[in-house]
Amino acid sequence: MSTVPEALVHLLLGYFGTGAVPDYGRTLEIFDQGPYHELRERLASNWTLTDLTDLNYDLGWRWWIERPSDGPIDLRVSFVGPYYLMLDEVGSPTHEGAIETALEAAGLHTIHRQILEREVTIWSPEVGGSLYEYLFQFDSGLPWG
Repeated sequence: MSTVPEALVHLLLGYFGTGAVPDYGRTLEIFDQGPYHELRERLASNWTLTDLTDLNYDLGWRWWIERPSDGPIDLRVSFVGPYYLMLDEVGSPTHEGAIETALEAAGLHTIHRQILEREVTIWSPEVGGSLYEYLFQFDSGLPWG
């Protein structure tokens, strides 16, 4: 049984499958479809946006957003579900109103840090990890330590 909310368990099973181990194969398929193109264009029209997505580990887009008057934002947009996470340059969750407005207009939501830290135990213990790892970037641990 997982310690994450039941709705997220169903989301994870829909994405990764119900086998003994998660199937990460959908990520490349979704990436090739280019989701959130309009969101990317909107963000890039207001800030300098660099794509840091690594298909070896990321489960969605990873965009580095430069803000002239503030520090950069490391934005994660999940392919697993309609979720985003904004991190500051040292990996701590952060907020930025104008970026959040654009993300929410695109139908995306954020998940509280405490929920992202919860262990997902749907599959065998050998493939366990935090909810963060199953939504944004697997095999990396939590960016905020």
